[in-house]
Amino acid sequence: VIPDDIQNLGQLQELLLSNNQISKVSPKLDELAFLQKLDLSNNHLNTLPDVMSNLAKLDELDLSGNPSLDWKKTLNDL
Repeated sequence: VIPDDIQNLGQLQELLLSNNQISKVSPKLDELAFLQKLDLSNNHLNTLPDVMSNLAKLDELDLSGNPSLDWKKTLNDL
């Protein structure tokens, strides 16, 4: 799980969390207003929080290797 404390890293531009067995992403992630790259590949994600659509500066998102992730629902929600 990505902890809610992630919001304290407001100036963060890259967050690389591949291969960490993450199953849930904190909804506080949307407070990373400067985030440009997010790598959540090769984890255990099923869904992503709706707030992901608030990451206006996000240019790169890697969700590969999350076999339980419902891609169709995820893309529609974003």
